[in-house]
Amino acid sequence: MHIRPIRLGAVALPLLVGCGGDRPVCTIAWSTDAADPDVALSIELSRFADAPGAARRLGARPVTLAAADGGGAAAVVIVDVVGMGPVTLLDADGAVLAVPFEVRAGDLPLALYVEGAALGEATLTATVEGCTLPELPLRVVPVAPLAGRGRAEAPGFGYDDLFTLGQPLEVALDPAAQPDGFAGADAWVVPHRSLTEWAADTTLVDVTGAVEALDIGDGAPLAEAGRVVWEGVEPADGAFGARYDVVLDVDRDGAFSAGDRLDQGGEGDGVRVAGDLAVAGPHPVSQVDVSGGDWLGERVYWPDDLGALGPRPLVVISHGNGHSYDWYDYLGQHLASWGYVVMAHENDTQPGIETASTSTLTNTEWFLTHLDQVGGGTLVDLVDAHRIALIGHSRGGEGVVRAYTRLLDGDDTPDGFGVEDVRVIASIAPTVFNPVTVSDPDLVRYHLLVGSADGDVTGGPESPVAQSFRLYQAAFGTRSSTTVYGASHEDFNCCGGDDGVGTDQLERDDVQTIAKAYLLAVVAEGVDDDVVARALLAGNPMQAPATAFTTTVAATWRPAEGLTVDDYQQFTDIGSASSNAAVGYDVAALYEGDQDDADLELAWTGDDPMNGMTQADDRGDQGRGVVFEWEAPAFYGYDLPTSLRDWRAERYLSFNACQGTRHPLTEALAGPLTFSVTLIDGAGVAVTRPIAPDASVPAPYDRRFSGEGRGWANTFVTVRMPLVDFTAGGTGLDLGDIQAVTLEFGGEGDTPYGRIGLDDVRVVR
Repeated sequence: MHIRPIRLGAVALPLLVGCGGDRPVCTIAWSTDAADPDVALSIELSRFADAPGAARRLGARPVTLAAADGGGAAAVVIVDVVGMGPVTLLDADGAVLAVPFEVRAGDLPLALYVEGAALGEATLTATVEGCTLPELPLRVVPVAPLAGRGRAEAPGFGYDDLFTLGQPLEVALDPAAQPDGFAGADAWVVPHRSLTEWAADTTLVDVTGAVEALDIGDGAPLAEAGRVVWEGVEPADGAFGARYDVVLDVDRDGAFSAGDRLDQGGEGDGVRVAGDLAVAGPHPVSQVDVSGGDWLGERVYWPDDLGALGPRPLVVISHGNGHSYDWYDYLGQHLASWGYVVMAHENDTQPGIETASTSTLTNTEWFLTHLDQVGGGTLVDLVDAHRIALIGHSRGGEGVVRAYTRLLDGDDTPDGFGVEDVRVIASIAPTVFNPVTVSDPDLVRYHLLVGSADGDVTGGPESPVAQSFRLYQAAFGTRSSTTVYGASHEDFNCCGGDDGVGTDQLERDDVQTIAKAYLLAVVAEGVDDDVVARALLAGNPMQAPATAFTTTVAATWRPAEGLTVDDYQQFTDIGSASSNAAVGYDVAALYEGDQDDADLELAWTGDDPMNGMTQADDRGDQGRGVVFEWEAPAFYGYDLPTSLRDWRAERYLSFNACQGTRHPLTEALAGPLTFSVTLIDGAGVAVTRPIAPDASVPAPYDRRFSGEGRGWANTFVTVRMPLVDFTAGGTGLDLGDIQAVTLEFGGEGDTPYGRIGLDDVRVVR
């Protein structure tokens, strides 16, 4: 490892203070790889404290105690740490050194490794009788992200762990987080390894085609620090996605070693790169039609190489009323090409949701218990009945939810599978005939896919049966939604009639391209726990550039875990949030209540504050929120209780927002809406960031009917703001003590006026 002596500017620091020239032992000095010796040496919190032997050094930073010449070999040097708590000293074998300890000057140089044990400051000292030697200040800091992309908005670089096909991957080390820096490094992008795997094998294997030699870490502002290290990311051929680690090889030895920087993504399971989810996967597909009797007609799809793949999850597709089970080849073949077994079944929808749910349960049971009658027994022992995804369209979309509720309540106990085996449900434009307490997603992973031009299950205010988002609001596990502007009800199958209503309607093939990408991600995340799919679905919209859609796709994402600031389910007084946070505001026309359009039409009158809301009815629905407007700078925010102020374990501030349909301010804006968010910590440090480029709030879909005017039901999107945006660049904001969060409207660079609805204000991973 190349070690440079501590320097002051460009001049070597003399270490003879208090010593005579005849005392060469006084020339002992600390050496590090830092570019700037005038600030404390940054030590990242160790991720390798439990690694065995010398591998433990991977989480430490190297320092060397050396003498400029060999004089005074017998002199005793005492090494100590002042403020020992934040750091641990390791030797070359990774063993913990008890301090203080002695070493003979003649045994120098001595290589030590400083491990970050807790956030804080300490000082490394070396003393020799009769000499005054310099101290080495240490500062233990959080693990720094590296991967991301440059951008115009503050803080000038956006750290991220999700990249999609063809995007450039940049790296930047925040000089405010590690101001000591380093003179340079080689940047490697390598296949992801767990910490255990890194401890066993530190070899670097680049995937980009060229290792980039970078001069980052030299103290340049964050906005200037980013360097492209991969011109266009891509996973391996035919891969759904891939995970990589980014390594800054500071000592440039071609291996991951002490002092090198490692970015494994925010969850520690890799920087994600997503492939092309809309094209067929790598597996050839077989399909066959089978029948087990009345209402047991099925079309089955599976990968030809299923035997090599081993048991794979089952996806069940339930069609809608007036549809047929053989209308979903586009989806069945697509999912099978990516390695799933798919069964689309005959669905008894005409009587209603109860019979539709029965069809789903009986067909799934028959299929799993009669695999020997499908494809000549090809699937026997190769279907994983403990990982099931249910996908339903229209009445089938509600039917699959009702089927799950019947399993959950114990009303049905089929052979071959149980409620615990249903991992995810996706409803496509579902009806909501039943109260949501009867068709209830409960805690299962739930996804909703709808089209804004739907002429059947319209999503309009006239009928609660057509308000699909009521099912979404009833889901209390991880839930997500996708609204495709210009998609109609029948676009999600092959053969239904044209029911589309509204402008800029899409071609059916284009809608199905989007549906294939989203539903593949939903299935992969739900039954395979795929972290790439999870990251994609949490984006806004899902980043899937291969779909090449130009229409608006509005996405929401609400993980089950997180800190809830306000979901409007408790403390219905405007001044109190669900978390007991105090609410402050000076926005106009603020109203909190059920997300239910009361007068059943979308024309704006001023007498119906929740105009355009179709998230709730009056039959057990959970959808609540607030609406307000502004025409001059205004705010809406929270003073947080003590129990909600520590955000260090989370990654995003998240909230759902929509524009108010057919309101005069919405019509005047006629486009997407943006605003800013300010976080304030206990010390009074305030940092403001715009929601762009992470998201904007789209205008309602341009559609007539349901009263005078144009615009359709309010369309929510989830805005997820990375918390690192508020701390990067040396803001000094303390995420461990966030006292207030404020949404600010009408300021410089933001939309000057508008009306929005707000829901689900949370802090999440």
